[in-house]
Formats: sequence, C-alpha cells, structure tokens
Amino acid sequence: MKRNNRWKTFAKTELDKLIESGVVTTQMEAADRLGISLSYLRMIAPLQVAKLVASRKKILRDISITKQQQKFAEFQKSYEALKHLDSISFEKVAARVRDTAHIKFDYKESAFLAKRFKELKAHRSADRKTRRNQVHRDPISTKKPKR
Repeated sequence: MKRNNRWKTFAKTELDKLIESGVVTTQMEAADRLGISLSYLRMIAPLQVAKLVASRKKILRDISITKQQQKFAEFQKSYEALKHLDSISFEKVAARVRDTAHIKFDYKESAFLAKRFKELKAHRSADRKTRRNQVHRDPISTKKPKR
C-alpha cells in the first residue's frame, strides 16, 4: 500500500511540473507522459486534471476569438475596397472575402456580419446625406440642390 501512495505522490508532483512548464496541454498528453491510463490519471489527480481542462478551454477560446477577429478584419478590408461601388451588397463583400482570403463564414458569423454590413452601409449613407445637406444649406455655395 505504501508503494502505491508513493507512486501517486510522485505522479502528482510530476504532473504539476509538466503543467507548470507548459509541456502538456491535454489530459491525454499528461497520461502519455506519465505512462498511465487516462482514467487512472483522473482518479489520482482530479485537481490537476481540472486545471488542464480549464487551461485547454482558455486556449481554445483564445484561438476562436483570434480567428473571428481575423475574419472580421478581412471582411472590413473587403468592404473598404468595395464601398465606392453604388450597388454594394453583403453577398459581394462576402464573395470577395472567399475569393481573396479563402475564408468562409458559418451561419452565425454570416448573420453577425450581415448586421454589421447594414450598420456600415447606413453610416455611409447617413454620411453622404449629411455632406449633401451641408452643401445645400451653405448660403455661400452657388451649387443648386439636386432633386
């Protein structure tokens, strides 16, 4: 029995060292490094396994956020490149992103970007109207308003 307790203590300290050094990021990697099964690892070191799970979730969340930011940046670039067109549409911008950056959007991302596209387009048209009204209201201007 004492040998088993010594092994558990040794395995826990080794696992702590592996986690602190960043060598392992998943439960499987840790079990493989220690030469034990995954179920035995979970049994002898539940706190360390929970720490591994939490760090892995954080890593995956950070990767997901980074990918979303890259996709949005590409969408923004394509919008800026096409905004001079009179007949700009969400589909044209998304198609340009697919063609140039080889990025595809899932349903949730498409819905978010379509909403963002409407906001950008509304802001653009509001900006155009403001400029047109400033010219129209300018008493010094010799331009006649377009009707």
